[in-house]
Amino acid sequence: MPRAWPVQPREGFTGLPNAVLARAIGELTAEQLRLFIGLAYAAEWRPGGSVSADGRWRIGRGQVLVSYDGLAARYGMEWQAVRRALRRFEQVGLATARRASLVGVSGDTRADTQADSAPDTSGGTPPTLVDLGSWFGIQAPSGPTDTPADTQADTRANMSADPIQQENKGTQNTKTSSPSPSAPASAPRRRRRAGAEPDPRHRPLQERLEAAFREVRGSAYGFQPRDAKALTELLRLSNGDSAEVERRWRTGLDEAGFRRCDGMHELAAKWNAYSGANGAPRRPVPAEEQPAGPREQPERRLAAAAREAEGWALLEERIDAAGKLTPMLQTTLGGCELRTEGQLLTARPRRPDVAAALEFYRAGLEREAHCLGLGLQILEPARAAAMGGAP
Repeated sequence: MPRAWPVQPREGFTGLPNAVLARAIGELTAEQLRLFIGLAYAAEWRPGGSVSADGRWRIGRGQVLVSYDGLAARYGMEWQAVRRALRRFEQVGLATARRASLVGVSGDTRADTQADSAPDTSGGTPPTLVDLGSWFGIQAPSGPTDTPADTQADTRANMSADPIQQENKGTQNTKTSSPSPSAPASAPRRRRRAGAEPDPRHRPLQERLEAAFREVRGSAYGFQPRDAKALTELLRLSNGDSAEVERRWRTGLDEAGFRRCDGMHELAAKWNAYSGANGAPRRPVPAEEQPAGPREQPERRLAAAAREAEGWALLEERIDAAGKLTPMLQTTLGGCELRTEGQLLTARPRRPDVAAALEFYRAGLEREAHCLGLGLQILEPARAAAMGGAP
């Protein structure tokens, strides 16, 4: 029976980002994973500015002050195992741990802090500051969107003037000896924008595409932050030909299924899909350029192109067009043997850690494959070998 975590998440923590969780599942042992999630629960997260259109916050810093002895007692581990786990976190890029000192705290205050806080840092192991860095995708407590000036402090406790709360406790160790210099009043911090603004030089193309969308779909186009970068990419792909961009845009708007295009960023991702019936611009071919002898029927050429584009390549293209093809997902799929058998996609992980990470992405992959009319089957390594897979 799995053991429950002995700490509860702080207010505002709603879950680990997908990329972080997939990396933790793939790189850590079960005991190390339990410790890592417990530290994430106990950490103090500071919002660092909203950068997401759906209201999520980028976390400016996540830290928690612990000790080897305290973690060992709380999670039922040897303190040497705790030290190895913290080193493993740093090796795989999940967190860093360094010695912390209570510089600037008077003797009486330090004694009171050690008596009232957990873990007990007065034992044989010194206090350690675990820094979880900046993560995107964790919901921070609601509050002002301006980034607090004190979130730029150094991660080391003996260099920071910010109060660092100890693990899952309200007690704070506040440094009082030398406050950190604040930014001058004449240079206030700039608010982080939620998305890039479109280049004014691209305004004619943007208005042209929005007008075409209104004509074809009968509704106004909702410009998204990532469309600003897509406009630059579209002009590059078309060599500055706005008419060609509009032609492919209208083609995508009229399509159905996977070839359907609903956004400018999707047009940039599927640019070659709208070049013509056979992947080339539509133009009449003069008779003198026609090859001699029997020619392949257009229907056969289209069927062959569809077979080449189907399967995992089609699924990855759809995920990439939606902006969900993360580096971690690419690494996970790269560690699998991928096959397409008719309308069924099969994946065979080559290693157990890849199998664990792929299991995390199973629901999303099945949903996207279903939208393409495909089935998805994830084979266990032993089962795949029994079915005749590669050793």
